[in-house]
Amino acid sequence: MADREKIILIPRYTSFVGLGTFYTPPIRVRDYCRADVTFWRGAGFGTNMTLYAVIDGSPDLSVWSTLANFQTTPDSEHTVSMDLTTDWIRAGVIVAYGSDVAFSGWMVGNFERREEPTARA
Repeated sequence: MADREKIILIPRYTSFVGLGTFYTPPIRVRDYCRADVTFWRGAGFGTNMTLYAVIDGSPDLSVWSTLANFQTTPDSEHTVSMDLTTDWIRAGVIVAYGSDVAFSGWMVGNFERREEPTARA
């Protein structure tokens, strides 16, 4: 069985206030082949809140593409499984719509190590 490592992407109970896009710093995932990532958010405050949680990937820290999207039902955990084909990932929370919005959330992943780490520069 392959080794698995837990990586905290967004610490428990990070607060988000207002509209905007919030990204974590990039995380190097070159030595991992797949991940199961769980996202949770609280009910929050405000009206008509629309938000998205994503995992983006990049081969070079310049060009980013979405690898996974999460449902964002309040007070529920949602897990996505993904193969990791990029060298870098970042977690994102996008609060796209709402009035006076605020909520807390977290994201954690169980990352599976490659059998033989990739020897790229």
